[in-house]
Amino acid sequence: LKGIRWVLNYEPNWPQTHRGDYFTCPHFRKGFEKLQEYGLRFDLQLNPHQMKDAAAFFREFPDVPVVLDHIGCPLPTDNIEAWQEGLKALAALPHVFCKLSMLAYTVPDWWLSDDGKAKAKTYVRSTIDIFGPERCMFASNFPAEPAGIGRKELWRNFADMVADLPQDSRDALFFGTAERFYGIDPTH
Repeated sequence: LKGIRWVLNYEPNWPQTHRGDYFTCPHFRKGFEKLQEYGLRFDLQLNPHQMKDAAAFFREFPDVPVVLDHIGCPLPTDNIEAWQEGLKALAALPHVFCKLSMLAYTVPDWWLSDDGKAKAKTYVRSTIDIFGPERCMFASNFPAEPAGIGRKELWRNFADMVADLPQDSRDALFFGTAERFYGIDPTH
């Protein structure tokens, strides 16, 4: 066991949870303290408008590694500048990382057209620019990934998005960051 994931997406028109006050809830804080006690990591799924509150909360737990899932779940209708500001608030914390995953949530069917691929790449590269490749990792999100894209096509598109980056950055994005974040020893 390396950590836990808790889906905290809350928005009145799309509630994944029944409440939006986890970052100020004393019960949630008490539970989160157990992650620190047991040396566990936290996979965070939330909406962009929750990122600044999350950053304030995680600032108090610098010994709990956190990874933001799905680049923060921006909707196609979300303000990209507000999303970037939320990413920057989280990226200011050196123990927060980001998964480059579930891009179809942000750019539906992105792999089907050059325009879609370009839009998805914009989100990926913006996230890498904010966090750095040493704190970003590509992730597939299968089986929840849309049925229209297979694993090989997904990874090929990811590779195309970062083909111009140095090899050490690509290595970090495809395996190095994940190994470091989750404490995986690649020799075993």
